[in-house]
Amino acid sequence: DSKFMLGSCYYEGNGCKQDKKLGLRWWHLAALDGDAAAQKCLGVAYMHGEGSAVDEKQGMEWFERSAHAGNIDAQVMLAECHLKGIGCKADISAAVFWYEKAAAMSHPTAQFELAQLYSATAAHISSSSGSSAEDRAWMYARVSANPTRDLDAAVRHCTEAADAGHADAALFLQQQLDPLVRKAKAVN
Repeated sequence: DSKFMLGSCYYEGNGCKQDKKLGLRWWHLAALDGDAAAQKCLGVAYMHGEGSAVDEKQGMEWFERSAHAGNIDAQVMLAECHLKGIGCKADISAAVFWYEKAAAMSHPTAQFELAQLYSATAAHISSSSGSSAEDRAWMYARVSANPTRDLDAAVRHCTEAADAGHADAALFLQQQLDPLVRKAKAVN
């Protein structure tokens, strides 16, 4: 979209004098026309206060519009907002939903984040003594009620991210998931 491209030129100073506020105005026009890339860029600008005041709520709302339009980077950013409570109340289920959508499109960061979430559930359950109501509540609040499936999902997502070149995923797979898998096999 030409409005988005013009906004990017002003925002970044490509071929013209840099003017982030003018860039934001053009991005806003493009975003209102449904341009998912412009919506994501507005979200980033509001989150970081670049060309505007920091406004996490508005940044999160633009990520949400862009994510619904199919922008996978915005889906990851929206998931992070939900996970950390940035611009909204923390909501692990919403975070997992958006990470899963982006991971289904082979986004390495989404795959790595899911691996961490799923492995946290599996590790918590395998290390708990018994299955108290508190443990079950913690588990449901995290990801799911199936730690074996969660460990399998963690390994799958982490392997895909590592294969795509995500260095942190490769390290996490080696240092965190491999010992969990060995422990699970020893129990079975």
